[in-house]
Amino acid sequence: MSSLMIRGRQLIRLSVFSSFCFLLASCFSDVRMGNAVVWREGEGVCFAPSIGGGELPRLHAVQVYDISVSPAAAVWSFYFPVDGSHVAGVDCLAYGVLPLGAKDRGAARKLQQGHVYEVYINAKYSDPYSPVFGFSRRFCLKEGQADVVLINYDEKKGWDFSQCE
Repeated sequence: MSSLMIRGRQLIRLSVFSSFCFLLASCFSDVRMGNAVVWREGEGVCFAPSIGGGELPRLHAVQVYDISVSPAAAVWSFYFPVDGSHVAGVDCLAYGVLPLGAKDRGAARKLQQGHVYEVYINAKYSDPYSPVFGFSRRFCLKEGQADVVLINYDEKKGWDFSQCE
């Protein structure tokens, strides 16, 4: 009986220690999202990961959500099969246009003026020490605007979507 109690205490100590190590490791990890680049190209919208240090990241997937509705609705996405990621250049990943070798997850819905969208670009640099694993950006289309409206986070106000109305 006492040997079972000692084993139980050892297991509890081990699980507490393991949990503490996991939490400590997650506090010091530096995994983050970079900013995506979003711009208008003619009548369409283009996306690209921001280029850091001259290296082009490997693109795995792109997802665009309408976040002005609740719950957020996916309006377009595609992915590259496991065997074929794509080196993302600085060229335009045009909204609704499927890159060569990619698989889509349904037809792209029309982007509407006044709606707030968020693009997620799942892309990683080949450098195993790079903390960036993807890129995101919030944006909207506004009538009469030649370009998209980019929405930035403000430390005091938070996300201000009023510029999209």
